[in-house]
Amino acid sequence: MSLKKIFSILVLLFLIISCTILFVLQSLYFIFRTASSTEKELMKSVDGSPLTIPALVICNRMPFSQDGVNSVNGNLRQDPAMRYLLEWTNPSLREDADYVTMSQSYMNQGQTILFQYLPQNIRNHSINQMEYECQSVINSCSYQGVFIQAYDCCKNILYHVPTTHGLCWVYHDRSMLQNSSSPLKQFTITFQMSRNSWYSQQTTPIHPGVDIFLRENTDDVVSLVHQLENPIRLLDKKGIRLRMRKEKKADTRRSHCGQTLGEAVSADTNALENNRTNFLLCTIMVSIHYCECHPLIAEMIPLDIRNYRFEFRFLFRDFSVRVNSTQVCTVEQYEACSRRYIDVTRPSAWTDAIPSDLPGAEEILECRR
Repeated sequence: MSLKKIFSILVLLFLIISCTILFVLQSLYFIFRTASSTEKELMKSVDGSPLTIPALVICNRMPFSQDGVNSVNGNLRQDPAMRYLLEWTNPSLREDADYVTMSQSYMNQGQTILFQYLPQNIRNHSINQMEYECQSVINSCSYQGVFIQAYDCCKNILYHVPTTHGLCWVYHDRSMLQNSSSPLKQFTITFQMSRNSWYSQQTTPIHPGVDIFLRENTDDVVSLVHQLENPIRLLDKKGIRLRMRKEKKADTRRSHCGQTLGEAVSADTNALENNRTNFLLCTIMVSIHYCECHPLIAEMIPLDIRNYRFEFRFLFRDFSVRVNSTQVCTVEQYEACSRRYIDVTRPSAWTDAIPSDLPGAEEILECRR
């Protein structure tokens, strides 16, 4: 074989190898970009077998009754005060498409009245006292065709759960099972409120409805504070029928989640058990430092340190000390500062980067770990 032919073969091999390497390097960019913006998701459907009926988180969008307000202080039954209280206890109102902004003087008037008659030492108790009683909201229940009176229905209600969607109740009966393949109605709940019972027929002649959230369980009540998303809204004289199907999803693209659904569930359980910070409480403490006030929700979170492991008790004590040593945020302070901190704790933001322009971003990143 001539030297010229050998040289030509070597040049050809060199060009083929070079082109292959360049093609691979160029493709890697698109491979990595696609992998970082998508999920490899495993999904398991559980359908047809008896399932525990999920917990119902019930958030009345008009939680204060006239009788309840009168029992605290009749001076609070003024439209500016009650409108301010609604926005104060339910930050999600400003996210609604039909939200109507009130004038600054109107809101200032409401704030003045509330701060006068609801000082911090009695505020939580007074706000709870102003809410509807259970039997004034829940008319009846039924399970597998058996009628349940309001009194017995209300025995399964956990009251006074503050959330970013307002003041909520939780209905959960672990003994209730439902077979999703059965055509029979398994569980129903009926809400009924008299038209003259809510705080003002002048500003709210039509009840704004009740938001319902479904949760697998309520073992961690604190998680309800910031993890409620995608509500089912019940409006006046309207009903909703749901057919339950349980699905479990796992993002196996993330190596720390494992490669199977079971491994992903175990990874989540382990992360929760070994979380030394509690993302919500830790983030609120960061917000207190930079906003110089605490959100109203912070002083209403039901914390019972006896229900948590020893290492969490120091966190809860520190949290309580910081809340009790600072002023509560006004509605405007919450919107201007605290809301951004609470928003990063929502499930929809868990995989997003912490905004770099948010004061204390590095501290929040530590809270998330």
